[in-house]
Amino acid sequence: MNEKVSGRLKNFTRDYMSLIAVLLIFVIFSFTSPYFLKLNNVMNIFLQTATVAIVAIGQGMLIITGQVDLSLGYQVCITGCIFAYMMKFQGWNPIAAILLALLVGCVAGAVNGFLVAYCNIPAFIATLGIQYVCRGLAKIITNATPIGNLPKSISVLGNGYVGFIPVPVLIMLILFAVGNRVPIIAVIIMIWRDTIVDGLRMSASAKGKVVAAGMPGKIKTVLQMFAIIFVMLYDLPFAYLGIPMDQIFIWGATIASVYSGIVYFMKLKDVVMETM
Repeated sequence: MNEKVSGRLKNFTRDYMSLIAVLLIFVIFSFTSPYFLKLNNVMNIFLQTATVAIVAIGQGMLIITGQVDLSLGYQVCITGCIFAYMMKFQGWNPIAAILLALLVGCVAGAVNGFLVAYCNIPAFIATLGIQYVCRGLAKIITNATPIGNLPKSISVLGNGYVGFIPVPVLIMLILFAVGNRVPIIAVIIMIWRDTIVDGLRMSASAKGKVVAAGMPGKIKTVLQMFAIIFVMLYDLPFAYLGIPMDQIFIWGATIASVYSGIVYFMKLKDVVMETM
């Protein structure tokens, strides 16, 4: 019996040591700083990790097959630089710039695959070389200077919000939903709720009417925060107890979203009737 427990403990620490370390850091900072668990700070942390989490989906598939791609970070860099350069300095349509950036990313990945599969070059060496190629091309394209002042319709992808959730975090959740980590119906409901409520509040604000956030909206926000945390932690430590805390918080947040949306609608129904 003791050997079984010891074996399970070893497997647990081996498989989830990095997540345990993150959870410990989260707990330590929660007690040492009164600002750590503030909504703005938590959303800022999610915003900073969203891009890495999205890239990690592709890297995880490679690791499962026993390979690794050291060039992923700079592939993201070169595709972003090409996208921004073509829009800012060449006047390209956003869709065309996105397609070109994706094509460049596909070519970089195909070259990596060719070097590893057909030239028998170890993935570590091949992808390290492509990393430096992407890094050099990015510096040449941008002249080693940031490209800013992109159209708001595009910058919203990195800086925009839907409700209180940053757009990159929302994209991350949608990708998790595609991977069956998050129910896609719940994501759609919460997106539509936040979009409608934001529109109602903007219309009310234009007419001089301000509606403060009510308790249902605050409960929805708290449930969404915990849902995101448990999704990113893969339900730890409750996964070993068979309790799907991520799903509980996700559907709790969905129900709270619908209810708080109805509350907002009832408060602002006069504004809605005036605009119809």
